[in-house]
Amino acid sequence: MNDSEKKIINAIIYFASVSPKQTIDRLKLMKLLWLSDRVHLIKYGRTIFEDKYYAMQCGPVLSSAKDLSSKSIISTYKVEGYFIKSISAPDLDYFSDSDVEVMELVWDNYGQMKSKDIVNYSHKFPEWKRFKNSIKKSAIARFEMYLEDFFKMPSDARFKSIVGEDIDDLIDHSLDVYRNNKAVISWLQS
Repeated sequence: MNDSEKKIINAIIYFASVSPKQTIDRLKLMKLLWLSDRVHLIKYGRTIFEDKYYAMQCGPVLSSAKDLSSKSIISTYKVEGYFIKSISAPDLDYFSDSDVEVMELVWDNYGQMKSKDIVNYSHKFPEWKRFKNSIKKSAIARFEMYLEDFFKMPSDARFKSIVGEDIDDLIDHSLDVYRNNKAVISWLQS
């Protein structure tokens, strides 16, 4: 298991452990992970989880998290149907201070939402709306999302309030950081 997967596993444990009865619905978990990445990307120019996102019928889904959350990981969490129960504390050493700050912020603002409500909420965002018609028409109903769409703001006061003030300046700066990091990675891989 690589460090990226270990980070996702510890995020799964984190959100399960702060949930009532230390149990979280997988669908809600997927949206909390997505919101954490979206907020972190806008605030800091990088995602928490370095993985692909797919637009699916129930909203954005982090690819590896979908797979990892469908099977019990010994001594960390167990999967019971559509629910995940934390059986250990998350190892926060996998996260930066800003990662933890954003996951806490996301939990405080969205943790009390029911699964169906957070799914409907995710459908308001530009990165999912781009694929809305394709999802309705497709039997596959899974389309890789563009992270640059995460920088587009929805018309939602709640999301804007947790991102902070001076949103346009923040987005411009973070988008520059994101693009520069992407260019460096591309250059290193060539």
